[in-house]
Amino acid sequence: MNPLTQLFIETDFDDAQFIAQHYEVFSISFFDHVLTEKEYVKASLVCYADVKNNPIKKEQFNNIAKQFNTLYNSLYEQASRQAFVALHNFLVPVISFELYQRYIDNALKERPLCCLLFPSLGCFIRTGYDLTHQCFIAKDFALSSKISAQHVKSMVIDVGLNILQR
Repeated sequence: MNPLTQLFIETDFDDAQFIAQHYEVFSISFFDHVLTEKEYVKASLVCYADVKNNPIKKEQFNNIAKQFNTLYNSLYEQASRQAFVALHNFLVPVISFELYQRYIDNALKERPLCCLLFPSLGCFIRTGYDLTHQCFIAKDFALSSKISAQHVKSMVIDVGLNILQR
């Protein structure tokens, strides 16, 4: 088993000390800051459920989704198309780009959320609510092809998304 996969399986996401010891973590978001409750309530679009039957919101959501897709597709390519998806407590190998794309599209619509693991890069993405996802870069990852947090952050900015520090 790949060291990142093993570390991912052992990770207790409620244990802040474990997370800080093993990962560099940052959030990837459509928003440029963590929304306050007041901002959240006033925002016209914070998740796919807000789209409803509004064609303007649907177009806006699709544009945001394109940014996330561009980022995640680039990570998939950098990982030589070798990825896993953690879904409903199961770790599933991605067997095709079409399936990978379906996982991302569903996660962006929060049905259901998942984790995208890129073992050869030493990182994984934990999809989340409100167009904000978390990126975990393993600190002590031995493989030489490990991706740096700075590289991922540059990719995030290049597609027009924002970095939110923990």
